[in-house]
Amino acid sequence: PLANVRIVLDAATGPVSTTRTTPAGTFSLDAPAGEYVLRVVADGFDAPPQRVTLDEAREASATIALQVRAVAEQVVVSAGVV
Repeated sequence: PLANVRIVLDAATGPVSTTRTTPAGTFSLDAPAGEYVLRVVADGFDAPPQRVTLDEAREASATIALQVRAVAEQVVVSAGVV
């Protein structure tokens, strides 16, 4: 689990609710019933957006798998003769 990850619940008109994960990696959002896209924003990680349907009659849950973003580094080594 990752703490302090930004969670965004988007409707067709834009963000409806935003929060951050707890130290245990959990989160809770409040929004009216409807169709949404759940986005996760975490430095160094990628997560595909997930479509979610919220129903007033029950709680919804989501498990989000984060993938480590590819890291590109360049190391330059030079040598000289002493």
